[in-house]
Amino acid sequence: MMNKTCLSLLSVLALSGCGTLVGGSSQNISIDSNVKGVEIFDGGMKLCETPCTVRLARERSEKTLIARKNWYEETRILVGTSLNLFTLGNLISYTGFTTDAVTGAVWEYSPDSYYVNMMRNEKESRKEELLKKEIRRFILKNYDALRMEAGSGKSEYTKSLSSMTKIGVGELKKMCADSASRLLFVEDVTERAEY
Repeated sequence: MMNKTCLSLLSVLALSGCGTLVGGSSQNISIDSNVKGVEIFDGGMKLCETPCTVRLARERSEKTLIARKNWYEETRILVGTSLNLFTLGNLISYTGFTTDAVTGAVWEYSPDSYYVNMMRNEKESRKEELLKKEIRRFILKNYDALRMEAGSGKSEYTKSLSSMTKIGVGELKKMCADSASRLLFVEDVTERAEY
C-alpha cells in the first residue's frame, strides 16, 4: 500500500507544471516577408530582420508586432494565442496547473509562423527614384574624378557619393576601380545604395 501511495505522489509531482516542462514559458516564432531585411519590432524594441526566428515569452493576450522597412508601409503582425494542450494533463493537479498559469505555459502562440506582405509607399518610392536619378547624374558627371580618387589617397568626390548612397568610401573606391565602364559603375552603385 505504501508503494502505491508513493507512486501516486510521484506521478502527481511529475505532472506538476507539465506545460512548463514540455513547452516552456517562451516559444519560437518564425517570420518571413516578400521583401528581405524587414525589421520586426515589439513595443519599440527591434527583435530581428526577416527572414528570422524570434523567441517570445508566452502570454495570455495576443501580441502585436510591427514590421518596418524604408520605402514600405508599416505593417502590423497579430500573433494570436491559444490553449497549450500539454497543460490539460495538469487539470488533475492544482500545483501543476498554477505553475503553468504563472509561467505562461498555459498559452501558446498559434500559428507559430508568419509571412508579412510589405506594400510599397508610393510617396517614398518617388523620393527613392529622385535619389537614384541624383546619384546617376553625380556619377556620370564626376566619373573621371571618381576614377582618379580610386587610385589615390584623395576622397572628395567619393565622400560626397558615399553620403548619398550610404556605401563606405573604401568600398566605393574598389567598385569604381573594378568597374569596366561608367554605366556599369552607375548600375552597381544604384543597386547597392541604401535608400
